[in-house]
Amino acid sequence: SLAGLIRFLIAFPVLFFMTPFILQKLGSAQFGVWALIGVAGAVIQLSEFGMNITLIKFVAELTAQGEDDSLNSLVSTAMVIQGLMAALLATPIIVFRQTIVVRVLQVPTEYASLAAAVLVGSVGVYAVRIVLNVFTATLTGFQRMDISHSLSLLATMCNAIGVYISLKIGWGLAGLVIASAGATFIFGISAWGTVRLIFPDLHLKFRYWR
Repeated sequence: SLAGLIRFLIAFPVLFFMTPFILQKLGSAQFGVWALIGVAGAVIQLSEFGMNITLIKFVAELTAQGEDDSLNSLVSTAMVIQGLMAALLATPIIVFRQTIVVRVLQVPTEYASLAAAVLVGSVGVYAVRIVLNVFTATLTGFQRMDISHSLSLLATMCNAIGVYISLKIGWGLAGLVIASAGATFIFGISAWGTVRLIFPDLHLKFRYWR
């Protein structure tokens, strides 16, 4: 789609030029640590298990049928399941963070403590993103891919700005986590607000969980 193409044309050069900037500010050793921690993020993303694709299909069907209660139940249940699955994968990573950092990722001893802390923060952010992606899947089910692409671009740009500022003031690896958390927060608020604008009757309540 046009929105997807615009997102790519803007996001790709931003990410492309941010990489050497991050490398310059962190140095090769800490940049390598950050890259290794990204592996844990990839593991957390496995908790999606294709659920968002299924969610898109059923959101589209229920919207066409005008089944508001069923749609509420679907979105609420999807968020609960995604949250539980993300927590299931994130918990052992957080509990055994020191072992993962030292023995699995083989981070040098002088960076082990910092890497463990950054790992916890990064895993937490990735887990939250998994849950928030339910909103983008819902928007896609509403046939508003333009909005979902725009929100993704917003998150990318916010993260890039946060990374730039954080590294400029010398926050290092911790700054990358803070920037990611901030971008995720902005993305979540924006996604939730947008979904509510399109579907004002959406309510995430216990009674809708199935």
